[in-house]
Amino acid sequence: MDEIVYSAKHRPQRLCKKCGKCCTMAVCRYSKEELVQFSVCEESEASDFLDSFVPYDNLNEPQKICAEYVELVINKLIEQGKYNENEPIFYHCKYITEDNKCSIYENRYGWCMRTPNHGWTLMPNECGFAGWQFALREQIKHNVRKLKEYLYECEILYGEGIIPSENITVKELKELVMERIIPFERFGSLNW
Repeated sequence: MDEIVYSAKHRPQRLCKKCGKCCTMAVCRYSKEELVQFSVCEESEASDFLDSFVPYDNLNEPQKICAEYVELVINKLIEQGKYNENEPIFYHCKYITEDNKCSIYENRYGWCMRTPNHGWTLMPNECGFAGWQFALREQIKHNVRKLKEYLYECEILYGEGIIPSENITVKELKELVMERIIPFERFGSLNW
């Protein structure tokens, strides 16, 4: 079976508008408490995040920067049942300069290079990566559908038997397909 699940390793950096919003309004999917726990367990990215990003005390400053993005993030957190008004949501990087440049760009952290992380990363509407994210989401959905189509064809042709071209059973193929689509489950992959 060919590898058809799309990888988001390469972002066309020329799309970045250098607005600085991803640096001044960073959002982490983990609470500050969880980040501290991860950093104690030697999760280097958690330690690095806590080293470089400072939480805002309240929503006033992020709302001045981009109120609609603040609303988008809060609504998503509420939808997921993860909104806690007493927990910091937005962080700002201590390495960003007044002209929205990174003062440690050549040695910046890995997550900085990977932002946006995937097609579903919440970004401000005017982000230059919006089109790239849309194309990435559609490519991933297409690839998941192709995997499912292949699985269904094999189920029709071989029942629970061995797939000659793969030298595996249909059950083993189903397990492989599920391994590839489960990472996208929170985005709806089971229904694509």
